[in-house]
Amino acid sequence: MKLSDDYYNVVAAKSGGGIFNGKTIPDGGCFGAAQREVEGATDLSMPDQLSFASWTAAKSDSRVVAAFAKRSRCMAGSGYHYSTPMEANNDPQWSGESASAAEIWVAVADVNCKKTTNLVGIRMAVDGAYQRRAIGQHGMELNAIKAGLARRAATASAILANR
Repeated sequence: MKLSDDYYNVVAAKSGGGIFNGKTIPDGGCFGAAQREVEGATDLSMPDQLSFASWTAAKSDSRVVAAFAKRSRCMAGSGYHYSTPMEANNDPQWSGESASAAEIWVAVADVNCKKTTNLVGIRMAVDGAYQRRAIGQHGMELNAIKAGLARRAATASAILANR
């Protein structure tokens, strides 16, 4: 069965261009056009980038490194030797379909050590400090993103109201 030229034009439009019934199909097709109409040109990647940067910086911060070391010593006191919580989490011996008794004991020790060393509180406080600094440094850009999101919501509401 031979497919029509219109079929190939519409399929080709997913990557941009094409013609259907004499009209040029927008880049990305109708979905691409609708997405551009609703979203505008606002780049939303900055908040995620700043969040990742603060989380990464906090991980290397001396206060978090010290808290990790305290937790590691606590775990060693229970007979488990993991330098970071993720090391325990990612231990290949805990990759089965269900948790073994040994895995549960490690998890309990991990939670207890996190509580007694306040690891989570320290990590969140330090990350929060880095985030607040990033917000202060990038306030104008973040406010522009906030305004862009408000425009998106208003545009989407207007489009829906006209249906």
